[in-house]
Amino acid sequence: MNVVGTRGQRDRSAALRHDCFQSLEQNLPAQRGVGQPGDRRNKGFPRRDAAAAREAAQLAIFSVQRQLEAVEEIEEPAAIALCDRGTLDSFAYWPGDPSHFWREVGSTREHELSRYDAVIHMRTPGARGGYDQRNPLRIESAAEAAAIDARIEQAWEGHPRRWFVETSPDFLAKVRHTVDLIREQLPPCCRLPQPS
Repeated sequence: MNVVGTRGQRDRSAALRHDCFQSLEQNLPAQRGVGQPGDRRNKGFPRRDAAAAREAAQLAIFSVQRQLEAVEEIEEPAAIALCDRGTLDSFAYWPGDPSHFWREVGSTREHELSRYDAVIHMRTPGARGGYDQRNPLRIESAAEAAAIDARIEQAWEGHPRRWFVETSPDFLAKVRHTVDLIREQLPPCCRLPQPS
């Protein structure tokens, strides 16, 4: 299962997800050290503005994501594996010709969509909805974050089991809604009782 949204949303929701599902799920580690283009604080992968450099960054991120998922399948299978992103997120950030992306990664969009059982897209709030840069993980302006959110939505378009969690002034309510969607994806035998 992939939970998509901006970095700040994913990081804050990880703690609540862990508390609710720790015995049933494995959270794949975030790709620390390989951030998105523009994240100049991240020293793990060089950030350059040239299209070729941005393409190289997305190819690296795609590869790291694939390998994190592979390790999960081999070493610690769980009833559910939560990813803070999926391979199609790299496609959303790809600056060049889409066919070039698929050729470089040796896959197709259809194949990558089929690798994920469910996708939960946590919407990015707008400037009036609480998006600001007080959170140090938010490096984009509200307008830039909205554009990225739209590209991520488009990248995952066509997935048969995709849900959107709309923005809310109460972030914990948004996270609870996300956790409920995750819980619904578990087989009945694996569902934990709802916290009161």
